[in-house]
Amino acid sequence: MGSGFAGQDSGLQCDFNDTDGDCRVNLGEFLGRTADWFAAMDRDGDGVVGVADFGRG
Repeated sequence: MGSGFAGQDSGLQCDFNDTDGDCRVNLGEFLGRTADWFAAMDRDGDGVVGVADFGRG
């Protein structure tokens, strides 16, 4: 992956998504954090996750 990918996998981590701290991620918790995950991936803030966001453009 490009150099910009580091940390973008946080959206798949339990502690990122487990908002109620029960060590389980339900659909509501996962979907509730998708905007945060998208924002972290959209490094240039243009509303699109593209090649440049991963350090390749």
